[in-house]
Amino acid sequence: MTRDIIGIIGFGQFGRYWANVLKSDYDVIVSDVVDRSEQAANINVMQVELPQLCEQAQTIFLCVPINRFETVVKELPQHI
Repeated sequence: MTRDIIGIIGFGQFGRYWANVLKSDYDVIVSDVVDRSEQAANINVMQVELPQLCEQAQTIFLCVPINRFETVVKELPQHI
């Protein structure tokens, strides 16, 4: 049985928290404007580019700073 893929946009403290919570039940991929691939690998999730996350994830969590939220939401339609 394949597990659903959860995408987390933003891999700061809040994004890392959700990745840790969800990774036991789902495959988790993350995207961030900063290269956090090493941090992602340390908790057994993978950092990908935003278009790949939008293509692969069945569910997406937005875990970006509030001052970036509107910008990220406006950017999503071009990838979904």
